[in-house]
Amino acid sequence: MSEEQPCTTNITEQEQKGLTEMEIRAGNLALLRAPFPPNQISKLPKATVGREQYQKLPKSRCSVCGGYHASSNTIHLDYVGHAALTDRLLEVDPFWTWEPLSFNESGLPQLDMNGGMWIKLTICGVTRLGYGDAAGKTGGNAVKELIGDALRNAAMRFGAALELWHKGVLNVPNEPKTDIDGSEVDMGKMDKIISDAVDIINSDDMEEGPASIFNLWDNLTNNEKIVVNNALKKMSIKTPSGKDKKYSTMFKEYLEMAHKRAELAEMEL
Repeated sequence: MSEEQPCTTNITEQEQKGLTEMEIRAGNLALLRAPFPPNQISKLPKATVGREQYQKLPKSRCSVCGGYHASSNTIHLDYVGHAALTDRLLEVDPFWTWEPLSFNESGLPQLDMNGGMWIKLTICGVTRLGYGDAAGKTGGNAVKELIGDALRNAAMRFGAALELWHKGVLNVPNEPKTDIDGSEVDMGKMDKIISDAVDIINSDDMEEGPASIFNLWDNLTNNEKIVVNNALKKMSIKTPSGKDKKYSTMFKEYLEMAHKRAELAEMEL
């Protein structure tokens, strides 16, 4: 879509009076930030153990996502699928378009050395980049998954389903909160720490994860540790068996591992 082509699909003629093209465009793009309704949010299964161990676990039809995967060591993440995202893009701009960032010698989309693809997504005359891959899959379905992943990634740059990409809480006021002993705790900083901790735990990185958690924890004050631990205690993962696994439990396990690694390192010295 060219810069000269108007984008007025969601603003009435009366509302357009007195508005510049840039203001109209900004108003339409703001619609991308609207939360997706529950019926348009899908569940994506994700393993909580290594790939080799996960593949050996018993599989069954999942009552949460409808897929066929391991019945244990699985969590489900909320995400917006290709169809729901396309519906939102068409609602905002019927003339939206995308194209690969580059093409190969055969005239087909160029994949990078990792098998992923960079794209340009244009909505209301604004173009932003996105990247997608098919997680090592091959075949025609993998290509379609790659495109859908790239579109979701690029649309996130416009704010579409942004809250689903973030594991913490977005836009928390950065206001200090007084703890029990009277010292101040920066809640904006705490939200970032909690989000980082959850990301590390979810990554299931047994090599770097414990050390990363230890570094996060070691730089906190006592009051900040209380705030983080209390927040993590309230967060849990629903396993297929219906039991909760608290983030704080995993957090402490990672801390213990980090301490053990540090002790071993000192012994080697």
